[in-house]
Amino acid sequence: TLLNLNNPIDYSIIIPVFNSRETLLQLYTEIIEVFTDLEKSFERIVYGLAKKFIIADWIGYFTAPVWKNSGEYNLEIRALALLGFSIQIYMDFSGYSDIAIGSSKLFGLTIMENFNSSNDLWYQVSNVNDINSPSLLVYPDRVERNILNMIGIAGGAENLRPHVKTHKMPEIIRLQMKHGIDKFKCATISEAEMVAKCGATDILLAIQPVGPNQQRFFQLQKEFPATKISCIADSEDVITQLSDMAAGMRLKAHICLDINCGMNRTGVLPGKKASELYKLITDSPMVKAEGLHVYDGHIHEPDFSIRPKICNDSFTPVEHLIDELRISSAAPVKIIAGGTPTFPVHALRKGVELSPGTMLLWDYGYSSSFTDMEFLHAAVLLTRIISKPGKDLLCLDLGHKAVASEMPHPRIKFFELDNYTTVNHSEEHMVIKTSEADKYKIGDHLYGIPWHICPTVDRHDYVNVVYGHKVTGQWAVEGRKRKITV
Repeated sequence: TLLNLNNPIDYSIIIPVFNSRETLLQLYTEIIEVFTDLEKSFERIVYGLAKKFIIADWIGYFTAPVWKNSGEYNLEIRALALLGFSIQIYMDFSGYSDIAIGSSKLFGLTIMENFNSSNDLWYQVSNVNDINSPSLLVYPDRVERNILNMIGIAGGAENLRPHVKTHKMPEIIRLQMKHGIDKFKCATISEAEMVAKCGATDILLAIQPVGPNQQRFFQLQKEFPATKISCIADSEDVITQLSDMAAGMRLKAHICLDINCGMNRTGVLPGKKASELYKLITDSPMVKAEGLHVYDGHIHEPDFSIRPKICNDSFTPVEHLIDELRISSAAPVKIIAGGTPTFPVHALRKGVELSPGTMLLWDYGYSSSFTDMEFLHAAVLLTRIISKPGKDLLCLDLGHKAVASEMPHPRIKFFELDNYTTVNHSEEHMVIKTSEADKYKIGDHLYGIPWHICPTVDRHDYVNVVYGHKVTGQWAVEGRKRKITV
C-alpha cells in the first residue's frame, strides 16, 4: 500500500537516512571552526583593549604632565615624552583597529588591516624556535583576502568553481564556502572526497576516470548523495563505459565534454568530433550532459595588454561550438573555463564558470609573471642552515621533498637574501652560494616563497597555520592522499 503523507508516522519513514559518521564529523568540524573563530575574535579584542587601556593609557599617565607643563622639564625628559607619545599614538590606533577587526569577525566580516603594509615582515613567526624545518607556513588572513579579491574579479561567488589542487586542505574549502562559494573543481578522487566531506553542493572531477577510478567515481556519488559530482570525458569509449556502469548502479553519470583549446594535454578539438561526442553524452542512458570544460593552461603571457587577445583567440572556436550545440540541443550549454592567468578575461563572458586555483596561496612564479594580478602570498617555506661546506656556501634542509623541483632554478625566492644562486639540489639538501654567507651561522632560519606552490604543498602532510605572527596550529593536507576512504 502507498504511504499516507498526511500521517506523521508514515511521513517519517521517507526522511532521508544519512551516513551518521559523516554527518557527525561535519557537524563536529563546523562547531570546532565556529569556536575557533570566536576564540580568535575575542583574542584580537583583548589584545586591542590591552594596547589601549594598559599600554597607551599608562604611557599617557606619564607623558600628559610633560606636555601640560613642558617648561618645567629638561630636554632629556621632553625627548623621552616625545618617544612615549609616539608609542602611545601607535598603541591607541592599533588597539582600536584590533578591537574593530575582532568585533567584525564575530559577525563574519573581514576588514582590512591598518598596520600591515606590504613592506612589513608579515611572514615572520615569533615562535619559530618551536617549529620544525623544513615546514610550510600558511597565513589564513591572507588566504581570506585572496578569496575576497577572487570573488570581486569574478563578479560574485556564484561565478566561481575554484580548483582545489593548489591547497588540498578542508579548511581552505570552508573559508571559501564561508563567502558563498559552493562549487569546486578537483584533480583526483581523493580531492573530490575531501570537498564532499566539507559539504560542497557541486564538484567537478577534472580528469577523465578510467580503470578502477570509474567505480570510485560512482562510489563517491553513493557516499555523498547530497552533492552533485561530475567528471570530464573526451572519449566515446569512456562515455559508453560510464553510461553502462551508471545503468548498472542506478545512478546518473554527470559528464562535461573536455575541450582542447590549444593546450594539447587532454580534450577533443572544437569541431565535428566534439559535436558528435556531446550528442553521445546527451543521448546516452543514465547520463546527463553538464556542458563543456575548457582549460587554457597553456596561456602564460605576462603582458595583460596581450593576454586577453591570446585568450579570446583560443576561445573563439569554442564559441562556434557552443552556438552549434545550443541550436542542436535547444538547451543552454554550461561552460567551465580558465585557470588563474586567464580567469579575469573569462570573467567578462556571460554564463561562464571560472576555475582559478593558484591565487588562493599565490607563488613567486605567478606573482613575478602576472604583475597585473594583485593577490597576496599566503604560503611560505621555513628552512634552516644545516651546514656551511665552503666559502660563500650555505646548505639548507630544503630538498626535493620540501619544495617542488620540476621547475628550473630559482625554485624559491628567499626574503632578506637578494643575491644567491643554487649550486646543488637533492632529496634532502639545497646548497646556495651567496656573498652574504658570513652573516649566517648553522641553525639560522630563512623564509621563502616557492616558485610553484601547487606541487610544493603536495610535499607536505600538514602545514603550520600562522595568525598574528605566531604558529597557532596545523592543517592536514588531506587531498594529497591517494585514497581517503573511497
